[in-house]
Amino acid sequence: MIKLTNVNKIYLGKSGHLQALKNVNLHVAPGEIVGVIGKSGAGKSTLIRCVNLLERPTSGSVCFNNIELTTLNAAQLRAARHQIGMVFQHFNLLETRTVYSNVAFPLQLLKKSNSEIERVVIPLLEKVGLYERRDAYPHQLSGGQKQRVAIARALATRPQVLLCDEMTSSLDPETTDEILQLIRDINREMHLSILCITHEMHVIKAIADRVAVIDHSEIVECEKLIELFKNPKTQVAKKFVRSVFKSELPAELQLKLHDEVMPDDLIVLRLSFFGHATVEPIMNEFMQQTHVKVNILQATIEQLRSEMIGLMIIALDVEKAKLEKVKKFLEKDDLTVEVMGYVDRQAWAN
Repeated sequence: MIKLTNVNKIYLGKSGHLQALKNVNLHVAPGEIVGVIGKSGAGKSTLIRCVNLLERPTSGSVCFNNIELTTLNAAQLRAARHQIGMVFQHFNLLETRTVYSNVAFPLQLLKKSNSEIERVVIPLLEKVGLYERRDAYPHQLSGGQKQRVAIARALATRPQVLLCDEMTSSLDPETTDEILQLIRDINREMHLSILCITHEMHVIKAIADRVAVIDHSEIVECEKLIELFKNPKTQVAKKFVRSVFKSELPAELQLKLHDEVMPDDLIVLRLSFFGHATVEPIMNEFMQQTHVKVNILQATIEQLRSEMIGLMIIALDVEKAKLEKVKKFLEKDDLTVEVMGYVDRQAWAN
């Protein structure tokens, strides 16, 4: 459906050049939701704008339905863009038009008849829950309602692909959840391919089938959602995953950790549980069989689609020589162990 191959984007300025994208390879299959997550300035917005050539890549290939967009003339590109809807962070509604008229606007540009427009717009307003507000103006709407209008407008030309550019960043948490559920419903009912960029892991967790992590202009990981949560490979991916589970120690305790073990140290571990391991008495069995004292510092459990995921941070009173034996006992198919560091027993208590 969408395929980016070795895409580079370089901006030229007075102070030199800035590489916003570096050898980006990414695809979105029919009916798939792919989330792209990264910190501010990582290249997310440039990437999504290259998909519909609002930004033209410096080099590389951008294909939509096996058509190379970079080779199209202006008229051909406009026709292709009708199949690629886009939802923006700040809604981009026309303030002098009603809800109905905003959604109708793309069809009016295509010179559709009023009856044709009505046959498309009314069902879309019903789908996004705004039929009763069809005569309202943007200034009379909440942020969530404005984004629903923007989504309906993006769907008016019946696109095959929907691009979402930080679509929930201006919304409160409750409204964000409602919009994400709407996007998921649209994906399921209309079999749309969706590419969503965000800096919020909560958004990724809620809707993405697959996740690409962008860092310093490059895609550094691209995995199925469950696999990324199970085994994030890069530091930036690990930070995003932990932001969902809040599996970090308070700053005061982190300052007490060090990398090299000293006599009389405690060992601090982060355990990740998946699937059936989240409901098994693993720690109870561990303490009974090893007789190691365990201090549970933090624990949480989350539902991720159809799978349960749990995280736990513990401090163990065990010699480093026995650590590998301890890790071997704990590590199973659905449980991973990470050494966070070591801490002086007395410093920990004070």
